[in-house]
Order: sequence, then structure tokens, then C-alpha cells
Amino acid sequence: MTIKPTLENYLIMKQILKKYLPYCFALSMLTSCVNEDIHVTTYNLEHHDFQKWAELIMIESITPLEQKDSCILSYADKCIVEGDYILFNDHKSKTIYQFTKGGKLIRQIGNRGKSASEYLDIKDIWLESKNNNIIVMDDRGLITFDIASGKYIDRQKFNTEEAGRFIKFGVVDDNTYIGVRDSGDDDSSIMLDSPKGAKVLRQRKGYPFFVDFFYQHNDDNYVLSDYGEFYIDKYEDGFLNKVYEFNLGEYKLPKDELPKDSKEFDIVYEKPEYFKCLIEARETSKWLYAKIDGPQRLYYTAIINKDNGKTAFGPDFTISIVGTEGNSFFALVYPNYLPQTEFLYKILQEKGIACDENASPVLLKFSINEKLLL
Repeated sequence: MTIKPTLENYLIMKQILKKYLPYCFALSMLTSCVNEDIHVTTYNLEHHDFQKWAELIMIESITPLEQKDSCILSYADKCIVEGDYILFNDHKSKTIYQFTKGGKLIRQIGNRGKSASEYLDIKDIWLESKNNNIIVMDDRGLITFDIASGKYIDRQKFNTEEAGRFIKFGVVDDNTYIGVRDSGDDDSSIMLDSPKGAKVLRQRKGYPFFVDFFYQHNDDNYVLSDYGEFYIDKYEDGFLNKVYEFNLGEYKLPKDELPKDSKEFDIVYEKPEYFKCLIEARETSKWLYAKIDGPQRLYYTAIINKDNGKTAFGPDFTISIVGTEGNSFFALVYPNYLPQTEFLYKILQEKGIACDENASPVLLKFSINEKLLL
């Protein structure tokens, strides 16, 4: 049946639209708000003077990592605590060591060299708990080791040439990876590499600055924002969706200060008045942790209760989070670098942990004293 465009039909449609258009418009606006904002949680970090770290963290365990003649630790380019294991990618020896949660050395993972099972320069490591694999990224691609035995499984390349420029990476699923690329001819920052090809997930707005971009929570991948931005994305079905945003008020780096090249970056990096970028983040079902490069050339730490938005945010929290368990955090501490005035130095001394130049790195497990959050 065809409706003829008569004057009578036109007048009827006009009356219908006049009656129902406001409702359609309101519904459209509501749908728009849901799509854009409903999944984004903003945390207020305008106040950044919290100092009571010694009272905030409640130590559950202190575990020195075992050292032997075959394993002399310097500091970790990356440390991962997951399941029953600790992975320590040592900066000086360019070697990956595997420990138990109790700090006992199990083995060295792989060897340096040019064979298929060896690596020369380690770009990044990933502990894939789904398949119980350790994945090492080097200049030639990905090397997989079995986490239980440490044995070499295979070597493979990324699916695309674009992924060969990855500096840091994360595993999404079998043969699908997410990574951050070095500075190149284009403006792409975060990219997906899959058997279907390469896909740009985020365009870079300024000069690249490489941090610990990726972490997992409940088997989902989360991605930190680029330099000058303060949010965390979640990877979902081929897209990055913003889930957390940090309000730093007047102390956030202004958009017109965002560096476009290395010269501008050096100038901005030395400016003492602004927060400049997210350095790392982790979360549990209840807590969100974020470390931010901030004013006065200091790192600032935020501990946020995701249930009520209460926070502790301030400088001089001198440890980095390397894993979680339940609602507790694991942190890696280097006793030989701690000032004697540092609260962690005093805690280690009280527990009989050596803090001299030969001291082993220590794994702390701690929970949060909620009463101190604001």
C-alpha cells in the first residue's frame, strides 16, 4: 500500500510530529548520554597533599627474593606477580627470573642468544594465566615458555608488520595482541594485531612517552592514556572504551602545552607546576591504584575506593605495584635505595630485613586502611 503525498496526509503527519517529537528528542538525548557517559567514572584528584602512607598501608607479608651466584638482581625492567609466581625481568643481566610467591628462585626463563628459543633484547614480558604461558617480546617477535616447567614452546611473529614496532604489548586472546607503537610516520598510538590484520585503536595527539600502558583485571585488558591525558580505557570487542577519568583541576597539563616533538617535550617535562601523565595503574574489585608524574618533578600516587570514590592522593609513595590478590596489592621494594627517613626503611628494619647495598629486592603484600581515605 502506498500513501500518496496529499495535503491531507501532510497535515496529519505534522500533527503527529508536533505531539510526539519532544518525546523522541528526549529519548534520543537519554540514549546519547547512556552511550557516552554511563560507563565512565570520574575521580576527583584536585587535592594532592596526602602524606600518611605509613598509616594507610597495612603490611600482610614481606618476602625478600632469593639471590644466588647464578642470580644477582639489580632492578626490574618489569616485574609481574600472578597466581603462584613472580617474574623478574632484570635490567642489568637482561635475564628473566622466575620465583615462587615465597621468594624462592625457581629458574631462569630462556637464555640470551640468536636461536629461535633465545632473546637478545627484551622489549616486554607478559604472563598469560589462561594458557599458563610466559610470553617474551623481542625484536624478532614473540617467544612462549611454559610457566610450570620453564620450557620453550615456540616462537612466532606478530600477525602484521605494523605490530613489529610495538614497544609494550598485552595479550587479548590466542594470536590477538594489543600494543603501543614507537614514534613513526603516522599518529597511531595503540594498535590491535590480529589474524584479521592491524587496527588502530587510538590516535596519538602529541609526542610519544612510553609507560606501563597495559594491565589486566578479571581477564580484561586496560590501557592507560597517552602523555598529557588522564584516563584509563578498557579494551572491548575491537575498541577502546573509556572507563575511568581523573580530574586534576588546574594542575592538569593544559592542552596547548601538549608537546608535539622532542624539543617541546623536554621543555614541558621540566615544568614543575603540572601533572603530566599516568605512569602505571592496577586495580582490584574494590581498589584502583594509579601513579602520576606530577608537580615538582615528583611521582604522585592515588589509592581510590571504587565503591565510594574516596581517595588518598599525594607524593612520596616510593613503591610500585606489580600485582594484586583479592583486594590486596603486591609492591616491589629495593631496600638498598631507601632513604633512612623513608617509612618503608623503618618497617623493613623492624622486620630484620637488611637494607645495605647487597640487599635483595623485597616483595610486599599489603591492604588498605580505609579510615584514612577522604
